[in-house]
Amino acid sequence: MLTSLSNKRVKEWAKLRQKKYRSEEVLYQGKALDAALKEGLIDTVLYTGVLPLPFDGAEEVSPEVMEKVSGHSDIQMLGIGHKLAEKEAELKRVSDFEKLAKKLVESNQEEKNGILQSFISLFRKSRK
Repeated sequence: MLTSLSNKRVKEWAKLRQKKYRSEEVLYQGKALDAALKEGLIDTVLYTGVLPLPFDGAEEVSPEVMEKVSGHSDIQMLGIGHKLAEKEAELKRVSDFEKLAKKLVESNQEEKNGILQSFISLFRKSRK
């Protein structure tokens, strides 16, 4: 169980309450958490007491830690995950790679050079 309010991860999670720190990760609770779990957006579930659902990335925290992270004293479970737009962008990049791979397999040698250049360009964009 995570109990330290000075733990580095606890401090990082607590920052997510402020909009300026939510560029990549966000906090989910209640119905939004349920929806985010269904969409596969959640990386970590924080909970106090008994975990109400099976989740590989679950971490039990003390009520004090939960209050520091959530900003509320009555929260029992909280999710930390990605924004939906980021997940959609990741899926699009994977789809683009798959399309290029299929073209590469079906192309002749002359077309392969152009497709490989597209692969390189897409790969560079995905690393930014």
